[in-house]
Amino acid sequence: KVWTAEGQLLQTVPATDANSSVWSVAFSPTENVMAMAGDDAVIQLWQSATDSLQSLTGHTQRIDRLAFSADGSEIASTALDKTIRIWSKEGDPWRILQLSGEIRRLGFSPNQSQSIVTAGNGVTAQLRQWQTPLLKTIFLDGNSWDIALSPNGERIVGGDSSQITVWDTNRNVMATLQVGQDTLLGFDFSPDGQLIATAGRSGNIHLWTQAGDFLRVLEEHQFQTWDAAFSPDSQRVAAGAEDGTIRIWTVDGQLLHTLSGHDGRVYRVAFSPNGQQLVSAGADGTVQIWEQDGTRRHRLEAHDSDIFGLSVSPDGQFFASASVDQTVKLWRRDGTLVRTFEGHSHNV
Repeated sequence: KVWTAEGQLLQTVPATDANSSVWSVAFSPTENVMAMAGDDAVIQLWQSATDSLQSLTGHTQRIDRLAFSADGSEIASTALDKTIRIWSKEGDPWRILQLSGEIRRLGFSPNQSQSIVTAGNGVTAQLRQWQTPLLKTIFLDGNSWDIALSPNGERIVGGDSSQITVWDTNRNVMATLQVGQDTLLGFDFSPDGQLIATAGRSGNIHLWTQAGDFLRVLEEHQFQTWDAAFSPDSQRVAAGAEDGTIRIWTVDGQLLHTLSGHDGRVYRVAFSPNGQQLVSAGADGTVQIWEQDGTRRHRLEAHDSDIFGLSVSPDGQFFASASVDQTVKLWRRDGTLVRTFEGHSHNV
């Protein structure tokens, strides 16, 4: 129900489900717009509490709190599904923040719309930045199939040639990686910051120190490798190849596993944060999840075309895939599709 400040009843606004409870109501500070949500996990936007504007869907469990930013340009919602979602005032989904626990209180900073404060059932509150501003633009030499940032955020490696430069964020040359006639395409820094892995057209994986000194070659792939990834403990390296195989070595050069399952190039590989699973994606449009012992856990018919992008969330509960079919998809670790993001007009 909506009243005036003097207590006059203006309107009774129905929930989407007559049997569901409304847990939160919020008014825009700049427009005559009201948001309400509750058990049905749907946010309803109303104009003047009389005209329904639209319904925002995405949460999978009860929505506990809603908040408008001080300028009215964003709406934040938090639910029992342990996510915070940020929406534009027009209802476009902008961000999904995965949480480790339930959030019962939510509010925007009065002078910084990208900052929100949250509190749950514990004794702490958290101030979060939901939108990270662009820090710097760094111009690299030529095209880059892949790029990697060191764990401390101070070094960048990327490129598509036989000589690769490692830069700092001020574009000072920190190291040069050179492999004769080979062309290097894929890169990764080890999580401990001590090593760099490079993948290339020869099929070999080269390991380097952070200073650019060559250590060793990880052999076995007979075809071009597109990507390399370190395990979280920095002790293993995985690489995906042209022939649809993935190989995993120790950093000392011992081959642990050869994984077969893709029907075509493997463009991307990524370890889960606990190191127990490996996720791979490639030209066959599938995302595949592998256990530490090399057995395949899931094979997802994820996209209608090549998958060039793959990333695992820091908590290991989600991963995202991006494809030539112009979509980005968010998945749970068990292979359940959470959402498909559309809108790109070219390859992602």
